[in-house]
Amino acid sequence: MFLAGLIMRLSTTLSFYIMRQFLLFMVMVMTLVMGMVVLFDVIELIRRAPDRADVGIFTFIGMSLLKAPQLLHVLLPFGVMIGAVVTFWAMTRSRELVVVRAAGISAWQFLAPVLVAVFVIGILEVTVVNPVSAQMFARFKAMEADVLANRSSVLDLSETGLWLREGDEKQQTVLYAEKVRQDGDVLDLNNVEVFMFEGKNDLRYSLLAE
Repeated sequence: MFLAGLIMRLSTTLSFYIMRQFLLFMVMVMTLVMGMVVLFDVIELIRRAPDRADVGIFTFIGMSLLKAPQLLHVLLPFGVMIGAVVTFWAMTRSRELVVVRAAGISAWQFLAPVLVAVFVIGILEVTVVNPVSAQMFARFKAMEADVLANRSSVLDLSETGLWLREGDEKQQTVLYAEKVRQDGDVLDLNNVEVFMFEGKNDLRYSLLAE
């Protein structure tokens, strides 16, 4: 309500202009950083597979792109901060901010469009980007096991949990458990998710079990 009240007092044209400038600079910053991360990740993947001459460069690029959304959780706050700083710096340099302040518009009023944009981005990150990135990371792990380890069945106990993969050329199954506890010869798995693939990398559906 507070932000809505501030925006209502501000010109609609000016509000959308500030919001558009902020989103433009934020996307530019995120694209630049993500591009550098993907480039270095591709180089690292190539280094880890020196004996796979049959694997093309586009496979490694695809693997890196599948892994990239996981970095949004870390990079998004920096992208928002840098995008906002560059936006208001550019407006100050072009004297636009001076004119806005001279017109009697308060700092909170011209900050409101940016705050609204950040609020919407946060909702989209939690509701859309997070689930999609989890699915894409699962596909990355499946490709990593096949391309880097060159095997159809893999058991990997990492910091993120337990990953188990098995199957053949026609069908692959990837099982992920967030927590694993061993009781004698019995493994107790918590927050289990199963991914079903047709072929090696074509994800059909996933099942979640608490």
